[in-house]
Amino acid sequence: PAAFIAQYPDNKVFGPAVFYLRGLIAEGLEDQESAISQYKRALEKNARHSKSRLRIAEIMAHQGHLRDAKEHLELLVSNPRLLAPKDLARAYYLHAQYSQLKKED
Repeated sequence: PAAFIAQYPDNKVFGPAVFYLRGLIAEGLEDQESAISQYKRALEKNARHSKSRLRIAEIMAHQGHLRDAKEHLELLVSNPRLLAPKDLARAYYLHAQYSQLKKED
């Protein structure tokens, strides 16, 4: 499946799913920058694609750049119905970490 998704032409993509899956593959290959790029492309197709926003925030947190994930985290916690409960819990956790960083400034 990964080879098929990687070969799927960009001009044939009409939704965020292919870019999201490419992002997951890039993460699996430990290529975080490509993963973020693919998730951002998914957001170009659907700005409210919550799973892409959550993955971007998680990568940024892992890289020590949680402050840069503000837009993604605030959209996620402001729209809790966009995520499944487990993913929403992760979004709330990251948002709490972000809020703590703001307090320390």
